[in-house]
Amino acid sequence: MAPSFLDERRLLKGPWQAFERDVARLLICAGFEDVRVVGGSGDKGADIVGVKNGQIWVVQCKHTTTAPPQKSAVQEIVDAGAFYKADRLLVATSRAIGGSLQAEIERFARVGIIVETLDPAKLRSFVSSVPEYSK
Repeated sequence: MAPSFLDERRLLKGPWQAFERDVARLLICAGFEDVRVVGGSGDKGADIVGVKNGQIWVVQCKHTTTAPPQKSAVQEIVDAGAFYKADRLLVATSRAIGGSLQAEIERFARVGIIVETLDPAKLRSFVSSVPEYSK
């Protein structure tokens, strides 16, 4: 049975704090180690930091109720990646990404900085592949 902690209701209604916690829980259920919700004042652009197979992942969570997330999320996660010395940079979104965010991702890719996205479709797929509770 697929976990229900990050479902359509959470993606649509939030709140953003619960979205962050659910993304962190998803990483824990996926076998990440040392997952921390670091979002807040002084977070350097990260909301979640976790370790998987020795790699540091940083995640910027963007919960919006009606509009696509803003392109500023990309600069935030790039800054966080530099601060945390991350191997993987991800932006998790509650809505599908728009053209401006995609263009910003492509702009950074041209200089060798890869930013991945966890949009609602990827989040739902990810959730369906992990147990509801961590070991």
